[in-house]
Amino acid sequence: MDVLKAIEGELETLGGTRRGERVLVGISGGGDSVCLLHGLHSLGVPVIAAHLDHGLRRSSWGDGRHVLRLAASLGLPTVAERIEPGSLQAGAGSLEDRARRARYRFLASAARDRACHTIAVGHTQDDQAETVLMHLLRGSGTRGLRGMTAACGLEEVTGDARDADLRLVRPLLGVPREATLAYCRQHRLAIRSDPTNAQTGFLRNRIRLELLPLLATYNPAVRQTLAHTADILASDAQALESLLGLVVPELLGPPASDYVQVDRAKLVSLPPGVQRVILREILRDLSGEGAEVGFQAVERARAGLSSDRRTSLPGGVEMLDEAGNIVFSRAGALRPTPAAYPQLEAQDVVRLRVPFRFPLENGWFFEAAEEAVAKGARNFRTDARWETAFDAEAFGRDVTLRAPRPGDRMTPFGAPGSKKLSDLFQEGKIPTAARAMWPVVCQSGSVAWLVGLRRAEVARVGAHTRRVLRLRLVAPIS
Repeated sequence: MDVLKAIEGELETLGGTRRGERVLVGISGGGDSVCLLHGLHSLGVPVIAAHLDHGLRRSSWGDGRHVLRLAASLGLPTVAERIEPGSLQAGAGSLEDRARRARYRFLASAARDRACHTIAVGHTQDDQAETVLMHLLRGSGTRGLRGMTAACGLEEVTGDARDADLRLVRPLLGVPREATLAYCRQHRLAIRSDPTNAQTGFLRNRIRLELLPLLATYNPAVRQTLAHTADILASDAQALESLLGLVVPELLGPPASDYVQVDRAKLVSLPPGVQRVILREILRDLSGEGAEVGFQAVERARAGLSSDRRTSLPGGVEMLDEAGNIVFSRAGALRPTPAAYPQLEAQDVVRLRVPFRFPLENGWFFEAAEEAVAKGARNFRTDARWETAFDAEAFGRDVTLRAPRPGDRMTPFGAPGSKKLSDLFQEGKIPTAARAMWPVVCQSGSVAWLVGLRRAEVARVGAHTRRVLRLRLVAPIS
């Protein structure tokens, strides 16, 4: 196989590089990355060699020294860093995941510091086959099974918005590993071998050393077949994402970095396959740093669509039903209070004298007035959500307005016993973010009206009522 022609052809397919722009090449010292660095240099592409020592092996310093010597022999500039030994031993995800994240953070920083727009890495066809199998074993969807793409924005890999202007390319993705090793032999390029690649404690190594050789007994061209399958699924995923672009805007609320709000009824009405794609993308975006989202996580989220309880999901994501919407958020993230709900401006207890008009947050007003019951009328009632009425003489002219307190209870009108306000909020599907400053009307220290939800039995209007105290909230004019 002509590796140089393969690299040149892939670069042309990917749109080449900016004229005169230097490409940052990630190089470990192994055969694939050495082949890529030498190949790009041979094609006249200005390159910078970038090497990160993860500090995971005592002998890893030799890899860095080898890269420096190789780059010097080619007359190429080099950037190299070493991570403090042991610093990757703890953290989220597997050791492989942590090392991968550290590597891409290093490459992104090096590219920005040296005004490089493009970062090239030496993933081969064999790496693609291994990646597809890894995702298959983890229960990934179309995005995972499509494997790695030949080119993408680095932000898609790292989940870091700072990387939005950087491009990651893989010119060797269609080249078998045996071809890169043959290229190194042909050009007498010394390469380093990482002894940890022979350790079966890592999933990728087990796939390379055990699973792929076994599958090759069924299909000798299994690596090429898996790579071709990834290409097909990549095209399918691209088509599906284009179609979703027409559907998703109608489902999602205003964009935010720490949470996503989805119209529950519309999402549930979609076919299960479309639900899974949307949920997987939501979880992936909120989990950050190119997180893997498996089948079990997606199915747990689908099950949560029919629950009104908070559901914890992998990746530190939570989902909760709020007023007919499903809100997905990073654990502990604060969400802004929806402007569609009345909110007090402060936790202070406010005592108001009827009549009054009292301002709330978001353009709402709380009003109170007395009126006489028409002669001959036996009752007074209102069906408006934001309005209620009490017997004015029984209630009194002083109205206390405050925010909910822990343990607050009331006896709702017509109910056999008392209920917690927290339960009434839940029944009313009031967003959690809106509950802390929700207006509560009290009479003689007891909750008389959980505004917009339930009123209490106190001071009920009856046949002997002569004057009515009308309380109501006025919504902002949109």
